[in-house]
Amino acid sequence: YIVVGRYYEEFIIFIKKIKEVFQLDRDKLIIYVHNLSYDFQFFYQFLHQIDQENFKIFCTASRKILYARIKGFEFRCSFKLTNMSLDRWGKKENGVTYKKLTGTMDYKQIIYPDQQLKRNDFKYFIGDLISLHDCLLHKLENDNRTLVNIPLTSTGYAREYTKEETIHDFRYRYYLSRMTLTEYTYKKCTQVKVGGDTHGNRFYQGEVINIPMISKDIKSSYPASMCLYPVPVSNFIYYGNITSLHELDYVCEDYCCIFYVYFKHIRIKPYDPLSVISISKILSAESIDIVDNGRLIEGKGITLAVTEVRFKHILEHYDYRGIKVWDMYVAEKGLIPYEYRKCVFDLFKQKCELEKYKGTDKVWIYEKFKNLLNSLFGMCLTDICHEEITLKVDDVPEWGSTLTKSIEEQVEKYNKTWNRHLYYPWGIWIVDNARTNLYELISCCNTPIYWDTDSCKGFNWNIKKLDAYNDKRMKLLEKHNMVVELNDNKYYMGLAETD
Repeated sequence: YIVVGRYYEEFIIFIKKIKEVFQLDRDKLIIYVHNLSYDFQFFYQFLHQIDQENFKIFCTASRKILYARIKGFEFRCSFKLTNMSLDRWGKKENGVTYKKLTGTMDYKQIIYPDQQLKRNDFKYFIGDLISLHDCLLHKLENDNRTLVNIPLTSTGYAREYTKEETIHDFRYRYYLSRMTLTEYTYKKCTQVKVGGDTHGNRFYQGEVINIPMISKDIKSSYPASMCLYPVPVSNFIYYGNITSLHELDYVCEDYCCIFYVYFKHIRIKPYDPLSVISISKILSAESIDIVDNGRLIEGKGITLAVTEVRFKHILEHYDYRGIKVWDMYVAEKGLIPYEYRKCVFDLFKQKCELEKYKGTDKVWIYEKFKNLLNSLFGMCLTDICHEEITLKVDDVPEWGSTLTKSIEEQVEKYNKTWNRHLYYPWGIWIVDNARTNLYELISCCNTPIYWDTDSCKGFNWNIKKLDAYNDKRMKLLEKHNMVVELNDNKYYMGLAETD
């Protein structure tokens, strides 16, 4: 049934009636809202009025709602479940008949609750409900799920899969038990954590370029980084201060390192488009003299927290005078345990097998495994300590956050969790190693214009360097037995392809 209302007061009357008819005292009714974070801002005060005692929200950040509860009802976000717009979801989910009526409504018009709706506008609003209902039903069917066991987020699928494939292995669990953090090493990890590098060539800012460009994309960049490159595989222990550059090179070669570095004066190398130091990651500075859209070009007295990989990036692209390194922590360097890398490789293999469905009515199967593969990285970089997001519902609503448990308690709980199958620092090195690959790809282009996490757009590509780039990774994949062979064809992750 479709129930139509124009005022939130009508919605609350409807909610109360449903609760009364179905006697929702112990059970709860699940209500999906596409992009709950947006709609929640308009109706949470009404929900609070219904049930102040049991009003509860769970957020990933301020105003980013995962679910909201009152007695008898749970509002969930279907956007978080799919990480897709309703329009895209309807097109990608297998079996969906009722797609979103995109383009049938003028989005610029202002519509008031007491204003009579035009026929097309009414069809659009009703169409959203029907489309969302159809998408949810088919997702439950396609994933063989129920409302009881369907994850709250798209990452939840990857977490379930990898956990099931790893934690039953005693060796894997023993291996993970050796990888723990302290409050201090956790805080240092959060200081050095970064995301993918997205930027443009400052020498071409504001210019119109009429030259045809070629875009090169690193195939499955993060999965390749997880399978091929070293990460911390032990606790971090205190090393101390560094007394010489020779000592620094020696330690960084053999260990995964986190440390503070101070540059008396630092400036990007001449004609180098890659400004790899983000202003937001500078801990302190005497002066920041030249900036490129949030990136450091030149500065004095710059203090950073870095990994050994990120430090290498800085040395490759900046000249400096005067350096000090201190408070270094080191961990053993090695590959992520085989059981987890096998999960990544198996999903990549399934993705390759399903590429034959691209452009057909079965493309949804390919998209399903592609999304699952891409979710593996986000799961690795998920923070292990969380503040509880609070909402004070008053005349002037106030969002806030509070630590219900100290960082020390949360880290200790993380260390002792018996079914933990990830190590938080892995995600940091996965990003850094993926950045290394991206920067090497950019170096293959004589005129890079724009790059984004795993791709670079530009012209004057050096084909010999590109071939050498791919050959290097093919040999590494073959060394670790991470090559997919299907029907006499070989598939490699981490190679540069034309997008």
